[in-house]
Amino acid sequence: MDTHGFPAQSARTRRFTLGLPRAFTLSPSGERVLFLRSRGPEDLTSCLWMLDDDREHLLVAPENLGADGPIPEAEKIRRERARETSAGVVAYSADAAVRRVSFAQNGNLWVLDLEGAPSAAGAPQGTDPSGLGLRARPVPTAGAVVDPRLDPTGSRIAYVSDGVLRMVELADGNDRVLAADDDPEVSWGLAEHVASESMGRHRGHWWSPDGTRLLATRVDLTPVQRWWIADPANPARPPREIPYPAAGTANALVSLHAFDLTGESVELSWDSTAYEYLVSVGWDAHGPLLSVQSRDQRTLHVLSADPDTGRTQLLHEQQDPAWVQLISGTPARTASGRLVHTEDAGATRKLTIDGEPVTPEGLQVKQVLQVTGESVLFLATDEPTECHLWLFDETGLRRLSEGPGSHDGLRVDGALLLSSNTESGRSFVVRRDGRPDQAITSLVAKPAVTPRITWFRAGDRELRTALLLPSWHQPGERKLPVLMAPYGGPAMALVMRVTGGWFATAQWYAEAGSPW
Repeated sequence: MDTHGFPAQSARTRRFTLGLPRAFTLSPSGERVLFLRSRGPEDLTSCLWMLDDDREHLLVAPENLGADGPIPEAEKIRRERARETSAGVVAYSADAAVRRVSFAQNGNLWVLDLEGAPSAAGAPQGTDPSGLGLRARPVPTAGAVVDPRLDPTGSRIAYVSDGVLRMVELADGNDRVLAADDDPEVSWGLAEHVASESMGRHRGHWWSPDGTRLLATRVDLTPVQRWWIADPANPARPPREIPYPAAGTANALVSLHAFDLTGESVELSWDSTAYEYLVSVGWDAHGPLLSVQSRDQRTLHVLSADPDTGRTQLLHEQQDPAWVQLISGTPARTASGRLVHTEDAGATRKLTIDGEPVTPEGLQVKQVLQVTGESVLFLATDEPTECHLWLFDETGLRRLSEGPGSHDGLRVDGALLLSSNTESGRSFVVRRDGRPDQAITSLVAKPAVTPRITWFRAGDRELRTALLLPSWHQPGERKLPVLMAPYGGPAMALVMRVTGGWFATAQWYAEAGSPW
């Protein structure tokens, strides 16, 4: 096996992630799927694509948007914490009907109307790589744009610029401040370090379902200690000052506020001294819903909030003598207002609806993906090397994916987007009622090194283990040194029956030993 070119290939492909479709959005009818993907296995530029009932269409190619500006520092930090390695269009926001999309490109704000709504006369536009008559148009803003969020009606966009939360009306271009602070240590509408690095919350503002109000965080970095990071490749460049809340030191002061479209606001109140971590935020038909956690991470409170008065009400408390594991997608509420959460009962993490378990013993819930009406789409596993897509609704519980591997997806009435990662590769399929399946193409590179995996269960606990031996090794010939590569915690499972760059890397290390 020729392994010499593998490290360079892994670097060029960003560990075999370039060319992989991601960030999917399904339209309510399921006829339209939006996603991001670069145009090849070594292409660093992420583009916006659409799959309709015909084929895939390239909607936005960043090089066609005109002159670039510098990427705002806050956007660089956001990408770093989100582990974003691509350039170009790396995030987007769509309205509830998926008729309009907004995105930022190097600090500039753009909008694309997917049903061909005309732009203002004489307004500059991007080119139309889709061939559908769809052209992105720039939206003038007061400053460089970070994390733009289109409201559910598609009428206005909230964004952050230089720590200020702003909103621009698309009908008339009116751009105004919603929240600002004279203190340079204070910013609005962005996630702080702890939330984005350790809790999976990468955003700091959320629209109400009707698009008339907004929740936003206020982050004060005054108590946070500073670190200085130098650039070894540029020793003449001064070190950067970074506010970094190392373990055991002070965190940022975080509060949450409800705004109307004029900028009037009310602060949502809870005991932020006892519960200093703002873990999750959402706004559904029943109002704001949030969860907060104690510093020792042993207690989690789920709160409803009144956006008019700022008062909060405890809906659920979760405690654990070690720590409360945060489950992405929870808390949430069904259309009738029932609380969707999880509980650790014995050796099983179960899905609960209003406190009642709805999943069986041995099925470990990993993530809630969607709550639509009274149905809950979630990920769960009953075999540690596999992860499957499950649905709970009025008819009961059923699994939507088949075969060993790791499966993910999205669902609307009449359509299912199924993303599967198996030992034979990655696949992305849209299944619509009464129609043939439609695939979304993966352009990811095939590693130059082919993993040779032996699967077994180790010890009394039957810990799932993957063993990769050199291709030249003969059983019983001689003893080999062992390199261990476990991940330090439950947040990432590596021993899965999937195609992963980490397996190819492990095989490269195995091959690096000499057979003589």
